[in-house]
Amino acid sequence: MFFNKKNKRFSQYYNEFFEKIYNYIFFRVGNNRQMAEEFTQEVFLKAYENFDDFDKNANFSAWIYRIAHNHIIDHYRKKKTNTTDLDAIVNMINYSKHADETFVKNTDIKIEMKNVLKALESLNDQQKNLIILRYIEEYEIEEIAEIVKESANYVRVNLHRALQKLNSILTDFK
Repeated sequence: MFFNKKNKRFSQYYNEFFEKIYNYIFFRVGNNRQMAEEFTQEVFLKAYENFDDFDKNANFSAWIYRIAHNHIIDHYRKKKTNTTDLDAIVNMINYSKHADETFVKNTDIKIEMKNVLKALESLNDQQKNLIILRYIEEYEIEEIAEIVKESANYVRVNLHRALQKLNSILTDFK
């Protein structure tokens, strides 16, 4: 197989987004690395197969996250199980390349983080997804709107409600 423009361009996107998509999937499917690897491969295969239909002027990030989001939803619709696992969230945060060493070592912060993660589990999937995309994946409101195929206002309002609910749950922990 020769390396044409499509392959080169897709390869650049793959290199840029592979780790981000893997982390997003890993976060959503629990601490099952094998499942996260398999899903990530399937997502990029779907993206490659449909790359000719991708609008080159569109946001690739929103497009690939949408594919990943739909892939996870399809899987759990078939399985009818929960999409996140508290241990996996803790694991991802503790071992993330972005985690600050002092942050991970600080016991008080770890306890607080476990409370936040427990509270996060009390949210519905939509609320968790918005919080993950905004505060863990660090996407802008407009990018999240593209990913979830809703308006930016919808994302702002629902993200605000999710944060209020999260705050309320955390207040109950104290």
